[in-house]
Amino acid sequence: MNCCNCCENVLNLGCFDPCGPTIDLNDTVGIGDGGIWILEFEFGRSIRMIGSDLTVGNPISFTAEPLNELFEYRAAVLKPDGTRYTKEIDGIVYDCFSFTVKNSYS
Repeated sequence: MNCCNCCENVLNLGCFDPCGPTIDLNDTVGIGDGGIWILEFEFGRSIRMIGSDLTVGNPISFTAEPLNELFEYRAAVLKPDGTRYTKEIDGIVYDCFSFTVKNSYS
């Protein structure tokens, strides 16, 4: 992201509908991590951010509405304390996420 694509491992989250409610990381906010979470992504030559006010126990998700269709995004997720959110699956720690916004009629 702002450190020249410094992702170690990227987890592909699949496709999301721009008219749908959210980009969902399929995880919940842990104790002590409630507050404003940031989805930080590159679009063109700029860094953009979408914030989401999340509370403990609720899903980690962001609105998909401001994102362009048919574009594959690569994003990092920042917790309220500014640290990067990671997700471990089968012993692999993912520090970035990719997804495509695609209308279900496309």
